[in-house]
Amino acid sequence: MQAFRVPAGVLVEVYATTLHYAPCSAAAGAGFQVVVVLPRGTNGPKPDLAVLNWEDEILTACNKWLLAHPDSSEAKGGVKASLTGENIDIAGLI
Repeated sequence: MQAFRVPAGVLVEVYATTLHYAPCSAAAGAGFQVVVVLPRGTNGPKPDLAVLNWEDEILTACNKWLLAHPDSSEAKGGVKASLTGENIDIAGLI
C-alpha cells in the first residue's frame, strides 16, 4: 500500500487497473473535494451471474470489485473479507 497527500488544486488520475479506494481527508474536519468519472452503468445493479471465480466473488455492483479487511464496515456489511494484515488507520497521524 502507498498513501500520499495531494496538495489543493492538484489533479490525480487513477487508472482503472489500479487498486484504489475513495480519498479521505488527511486532517480531521478539513474535508475534500473530488470528481469521479466512471463508465456508464458503473455502480449500478450487480449483474445476475453464476460465481465461477474469485473476481466474481468480489463483484459488488456493475463494474465494481471490492476487497475488504475483516475489521472493516464493508466486511461487516457482507463484502468478502479478503485483505489480511494490520488494518491501518491514519486518524491521529497528521
